[in-house]
Amino acid sequence: PIKLTLDAPAGVKLARAELDSGKGEKGDADTFGEKGLGFVVKVTADKAGDYTINGMFKFGVCDDQSCHPKRQPITIPVHAK
Repeated sequence: PIKLTLDAPAGVKLARAELDSGKGEKGDADTFGEKGLGFVVKVTADKAGDYTINGMFKFGVCDDQSCHPKRQPITIPVHAK
């Protein structure tokens, strides 16, 4: 399974803090396939400004014989007008 967990800074609200795609299933992903995966992250800011959403992207690198879980920290810059 693939999971994106987000932590919004003060003044920013996330529609969802956890997004996932199940084993071989699209789940919350906007796009899901062999060549890519995309999640839409919906946010609302209390006021104009620049914000940074931090998160953790959890996934697995697999072949026919084994799977290796991975974790990758991510940051999403947000500019609210």
